Amino acid sequence: MLIVKILVITTFITFILLASIDASIFDSRWYEKQFTKNNIYQTLDAKRVTDQTENLFSYLKNENSLDSQYYTNREVTHLTDIKNIINILQITTFISLAGLVSGLLLIYQREKKAALIKILSIAAVTAIVFYTSLGLLITYNFDQFFSILHQLSFRNDFWLLDPTTENLINIFPPNLFAALGSTIIAKAILASLITLILARLWLLKSNKKG
Repeated sequence: MLIVKILVITTFITFILLASIDASIFDSRWYEKQFTKNNIYQTLDAKRVTDQTENLFSYLKNENSLDSQYYTNREVTHLTDIKNIINILQITTFISLAGLVSGLLLIYQREKKAALIKILSIAAVTAIVFYTSLGLLITYNFDQFFSILHQLSFRNDFWLLDPTTENLINIFPPNLFAALGSTIIAKAILASLITLILARLWLLKSNKKG
């Protein structure tokens, strides 16, 4: 059962992180606050920013075509790459959830409730430690993290955008992504903490019944 327990911990960490990403990257209200905070509306037309953001999100969610006239060829290619990555992440989210549920069910069948509660607690604590470490890494040197992440994710250098000629980087500057990273990590830690609390409450309830 050791392999199954490792699978549960790994898939828990993966699922919570990917679910937090999915819950954050298309949050329009969050972006509106960031646009105001980063003075985007002062340098670009507010309605145009809103319209282009809505169009971009619809495109990345496979709901609509991209308004390519607003972007250079490099930007269009980069956005296509991003959409493909998002599709892969969504598939991975479902796979990790399936692996997590399967592992938990197997543990429950083989070792009963106490083992299930224990592995959930271990997974939650491990996840909190991992996300906290990742958050500290991002905070300590976001620029390097951002650069390495892009180098690993893309086969080209089209993510290196020029703010004097390309609109995408002006709407979504690097410091916005730093804030997005912090938001994702915070949600992942919160979800793991809630899981840990629920597991402990479940254990207390089980002990009282016993």
